[in-house]
Amino acid sequence: KELGLKRIVFDMTAYQTPYDVSSFVKELTTQLAVYPWGMYLFEEIDKAHPSVLDRLFFMMDEGIVYDNKQRLYSARGAFVMMTTNAASQDIINFKDHPELRAIVNESLQRSFRLSFLNRYDSVLIFKPFDSDEQLRLAKVQLRNKVKFLEDNITGISK
Repeated sequence: KELGLKRIVFDMTAYQTPYDVSSFVKELTTQLAVYPWGMYLFEEIDKAHPSVLDRLFFMMDEGIVYDNKQRLYSARGAFVMMTTNAASQDIINFKDHPELRAIVNESLQRSFRLSFLNRYDSVLIFKPFDSDEQLRLAKVQLRNKVKFLEDNITGISK
């Protein structure tokens, strides 16, 4: 929202077999045609078939994607984010370790080709919330929901 970009989300668990590559490419190029300046979120990339990751590699490397008929689509204006659970167990086991970043990087290298990882500008590590943080987050979310309801539904008194 803050960037003013349309958010397009791909659940990569839907693209786990070699047969899913063409459906992934079709969906991606359809979205790129409509939203070349969108924010593309690829969730759980560790679940995707390696051929799908090859397409993402090319998108990040060259800024272009070819559809199933070899037509060119520009992805140079796309803001790309990806999530993975590939190193989640290491993050849980070593969350306070001073070398956590190195441990996570090693784990990611076991799951993805180095050439693929090198296409990222940065890798963010999200540590698990403790109980107090979960409670604070829940309160913030509830306040936001109440404000939304107050602003958008008539008949609610404060």
